[in-house]
Amino acid sequence: MWILQISDIHLSAAEKAGVDQRRMLAMVGDAVDEAVGERDQLVVCICGDITSKGDPAGYDLASTFFREMREALGHELIFCPCPGNHDIVADGRQCFRYFNRFSWRLTGDSSVLFAPLRSVGRRSIADGSVEMVLVNSAHHGDHAYGLVDLDAMEAVLEGLSPASNVIVVTHHHCIPGEVGDMSTIANARAFVELALAHGAAAILHGHVHMGTVLSIGRRNCVLIGVGSLFSRPAPNFNNQFNLVQFEDGLVVRALACRFIGDLPRGGRAGAFYLKELEIL
Repeated sequence: MWILQISDIHLSAAEKAGVDQRRMLAMVGDAVDEAVGERDQLVVCICGDITSKGDPAGYDLASTFFREMREALGHELIFCPCPGNHDIVADGRQCFRYFNRFSWRLTGDSSVLFAPLRSVGRRSIADGSVEMVLVNSAHHGDHAYGLVDLDAMEAVLEGLSPASNVIVVTHHHCIPGEVGDMSTIANARAFVELALAHGAAAILHGHVHMGTVLSIGRRNCVLIGVGSLFSRPAPNFNNQFNLVQFEDGLVVRALACRFIGDLPRGGRAGAFYLKELEIL
């Protein structure tokens, strides 16, 4: 099974995207074909920040983008969307209701809709042999840091079949990316321990706009972060996504796919450069 991990697309009607989305999508398709080849199914994990600064109009743009992705990639796509801190819409109502409309249009699955008392969802993949556990680390409504409802997460994990392979998807990262970074999951240690206790093979996240990989635990659970597909927060940051291969209950391969504007490919300038991430 292959997972296409993307995050931090930050679409907003108020802000012009920094890239040509259709051109970028075509090159995403080229990279997927190069790495994955002919596969019937591709799981698309969206690790939050679909919109930017809580702009509700960004979800219409995102719906269009993912519809075009479904048409362009030539694979059967299964979407697993999870909210991020930019998906908090402060309009006096449920702060994830716009995200939920987007998620419903994308998946038609009520198990990936989020509310104040429902911060963890799940999607069953591969006839239930793989469970994608979607943890809303922005459920508390504070943009500054992540937080996991451990009781809600444990309840979902306890309800899974012991034979299931578990992959956790969230937005915020567990380990600071640099000195002074306070935007991690505040209860990260307990979050990771809970995931490990239930045999999670991977924890996929976004938020920091950087590709990272770290193996932990006796069963070699892999924490994999991914950069932003569209946003460019600083000079020399690459637009990127990850491709993760999952077999027999383990992550066996991970590729960081970084866009290089002056990389020639097929008679044009610009392509994704695929770099193998070392999984210890």
